[in-house]
Formats: sequence, C-alpha cells, structure tokens
Amino acid sequence: MQRVRYTADGGHYRVGGYGFDPGDEKTVDEDLAEYLADTNEFDVVDESGGSDTNESTDESEQTDDDSADNGFDIAGFLDRNVDPVVDDVRAGAVDEHLDDIAEQADRVTVSDAIGERRAELEG
Repeated sequence: MQRVRYTADGGHYRVGGYGFDPGDEKTVDEDLAEYLADTNEFDVVDESGGSDTNESTDESEQTDDDSADNGFDIAGFLDRNVDPVVDDVRAGAVDEHLDDIAEQADRVTVSDAIGERRAELEG
C-alpha cells in the first residue's frame, strides 16, 4: 500500500472507489498509486511526509499513524469503497479490530455491519 496526495487546484476526483478533494491523502494499492502519479495530479507520499513521484516507496519502509502495532491500517481499510469494508466485517476478517474500526467508522452501513458482527460473536 502507498499513500497518495491529490495535488490539483480544484475539483473532486473519483477513482477505484476513492474520492479525493484537493490536498486529500489516502492509502491505496501500488497499482493505483502508480496510475494516479502518472496523471500528474497526484504525488506518492513517502514516510517522512515528502513526496516522490519518480520512485516507488518500499512498503516495508512506510509508516502510518493510523496503523496498529500489528500492522493493520485502519485508515486504509476504511478509505475503501463501503461494500468491501462491510463484506470484510461481516465475514469476520477484521474481528480483532472491530473496536478500533467502530471508533473511526463514519458510515452508517459500516457501523451496522459491526453491530451485526458483534451480535454474531456474542451469540
């Protein structure tokens, strides 16, 4: 995963289930990061907050303040389209992170899926 920043002067940009407004940074997969960098409207952001549009950043060197000690990237998880997030929650793929996801989730559908999953786990 790589972090990208939308550098255009204006307008909303939607691609791959992500929405960007000027100045937004999001964690995306390497292929999408490469595609976005080629548009000249995005920079790939390195671990120090600088940008590097000519070289890819090694994933093992990246740090993300929203990542838990075990490497789970909550912000990256929630930055995706709502459907895969809900599917992962319902499938139990992120059970150990439900509390953290619930704190940061700002979509009703995700919150509902978390509630449903918690009820399944308690039942």
